[in-house]
Amino acid sequence: MKALGLQKNKGWPREQAADKKQEVAYYAIRKILKQLLQKNEKAKFIITGHSLGGVLAILFPAILTFHQETWLLEILEGIYTFGQLRVGDENFGKFLIEELRKYNID
Repeated sequence: MKALGLQKNKGWPREQAADKKQEVAYYAIRKILKQLLQKNEKAKFIITGHSLGGVLAILFPAILTFHQETWLLEILEGIYTFGQLRVGDENFGKFLIEELRKYNID
């Protein structure tokens, strides 16, 4: 989670703290996705990753749901991971499955 941008003593604020010199992964990726996808109203995107990248691929939409990024979740076509390490516990798994089903994400 730290690699994706978890902020010490702040968790996952909706926006990255202004005192950061450089954008961390989650905030940078979210911003770029919004910019690119707004150029084409029919655009969709897929998240994928292998091994530790698979972990990041699962955590990214989890944070999107936490921040209620409805528009991005509605155009997320699917999440595919390969050789992914286990992320979270059974409760996290149930939460994420339920949230992704709301947006018909495979």
